[in-house]
Amino acid sequence: MSLQLGSQQFAAFKFETVRNTAELVPDIVFKISEDSVKLEKENVNDAIIYGNRDNNYENRFTKKSVKGKIKGIINTKDLGYLLKMAMAQPTSSTTLGASTHTFRPLNLTAGVANLNLPSFTFFHSRGAFGIHKARGCAIDALTLTVGETETTFEADIMGLDETEVTNGTEITNIRAAISYSIPDPKLNFGNVVVKHASSFAGLVAGTVLNVRPDIKISIKNNIAFDLSSSSAPYAEATNFNTYAQKFEASVELSFFAKTSSKALFDAFMSNTPSAQNRAFEIKLENQSYGVLGTSTLFNSITFQIPQALPICEIEQPMDGAISVNLKLENLINTPAQGYSIQAILTNLTANY
Repeated sequence: MSLQLGSQQFAAFKFETVRNTAELVPDIVFKISEDSVKLEKENVNDAIIYGNRDNNYENRFTKKSVKGKIKGIINTKDLGYLLKMAMAQPTSSTTLGASTHTFRPLNLTAGVANLNLPSFTFFHSRGAFGIHKARGCAIDALTLTVGETETTFEADIMGLDETEVTNGTEITNIRAAISYSIPDPKLNFGNVVVKHASSFAGLVAGTVLNVRPDIKISIKNNIAFDLSSSSAPYAEATNFNTYAQKFEASVELSFFAKTSSKALFDAFMSNTPSAQNRAFEIKLENQSYGVLGTSTLFNSITFQIPQALPICEIEQPMDGAISVNLKLENLINTPAQGYSIQAILTNLTANY
């Protein structure tokens, strides 16, 4: 087979009907710029007294897993799939042609505690080395960066196993499923409005914060593998599932030091608990594509943070404007809201 470029490959996925059971054909194609997802095989090198300095005796494979990341530019359709993978199944509704999807950290499913994020099969091609698929995948971490010219994502993927697709019919069906539609609406820095308030309820009339490019919103699930024994022997130690551990979310942004933003620095400096925390809202709304359906809504994504301690770091360059780097690391799951961060996506996609 001839040499191929990385741009000639594809990456796609499908949520698994039966958890951790590989799907046969993808139904969503990722629009990505980088794919480093791969099978990792762990091995043990036996070293024994062998009569000379070269004492390696045997190399044995003991365990395998799938790890890696994908990167790409955010569009308002694919972002919903990424948020579902990283958080949980959203609550969705459609009115006048506009659909709204609310994502919150995985906690309960039908009122029952749950650690299982939605699992998916990840399909990707490797040129002369064929088409591969990884089953039982989950997103360990998702980072969205709102840059000056584009908004990008980086998703860390963990999965149970990866195999090459060798069945001719299955290969034909996978290739037939790989298609790209017209570009979906993008989100960029010009779409950003950031507000803060002393309480979550106050965000409706919150203070607008004039931020600078490179806003970073990060979600981490601290995914772990369930390495348990089985009723039947396997060739190596086998991961049977992934499960989410402590949920973490953080936000990083910067702004020029103005008197209008001094309330954030005052909250950081305060020793009074009631004055330390602030609520935040980061909204990206792209009006360039017009309203959705017959509604008055536009393509948008809104992140709401009920309570966080603003950590302010002042930068005072000699020949530049004084600015502040703001970090929100201690996001609090408030009793009133029941979450530490939520994402509200508005687009034309009815369901995820």
